Amino acid sequence: MLTIGLDHTKKEPLYRQIYTYIRDEIRSGALPCGSRLPSTRKLAKHMDLSRNTIDLAYGQLTAEGYIEAKPKRGYFICQVEDLASLNIPVETEEEDPVQEEDPIPFDFSPVGVDMTLFPYNVWRRLLKEVMMNDNSELFQKGENQGDLGLRRAIMYYLRQSRGVHVGTSQIIIGAGIENLLFLLSLTLGKGRTMAMENPAYLNAYQTVRELGFQVLPVDMDEEGLRVSQLEQSGADLAYVTPARQYPTGV
Repeated sequence: MLTIGLDHTKKEPLYRQIYTYIRDEIRSGALPCGSRLPSTRKLAKHMDLSRNTIDLAYGQLTAEGYIEAKPKRGYFICQVEDLASLNIPVETEEEDPVQEEDPIPFDFSPVGVDMTLFPYNVWRRLLKEVMMNDNSELFQKGENQGDLGLRRAIMYYLRQSRGVHVGTSQIIIGAGIENLLFLLSLTLGKGRTMAMENPAYLNAYQTVRELGFQVLPVDMDEEGLRVSQLEQSGADLAYVTPARQYPTGV
């Protein structure tokens, strides 16, 4: 068991003092390569500290390559002769304790997911089935336009729910709207004029401007973008929200 002297009067967090002690012991050779550290539970009990404090110290040591965690065996000292000293500055003030917040009755965050409506159990079951199968292709780059099966599902959805008749070759799936707008600019070339809803999704608006498109704002009504104003704008392209308009919700 380690005997670590802690100074509770210092501004330096306790986990940082534990990290520094063990690190220096490893560097000096007092804790040789391959030796086993006490478990976080035992060390926390021995030092009369919370286990979270020990976890933070061990986590920092692991991240810097001083120790490694071996499943069901514990933490062991690594070979450290070749480790570089980065001398990264760290915060020395104690972090404020986490306080429980009052539950929020209505969350209007645009990036949240309402787990009461999300089919979590179905999603988890399908994910488990996919990962249990020998799907080595999951780790490959995949098709440039996106997974064919997903594009086919989108094609059928557009036909049945929107009356839009497209083929899978006309559908492109990308990693976020910014990436897709960049691909669109490469495909269509420079000098294009794009009509955008007013108000618009700010990230999309900024991305379109940075890509060199001329932007023409088109006002909204209770049914979305005003088509008559769009026709009069003379724009080559129109950027519209496919379902509920953001941020108005119409």
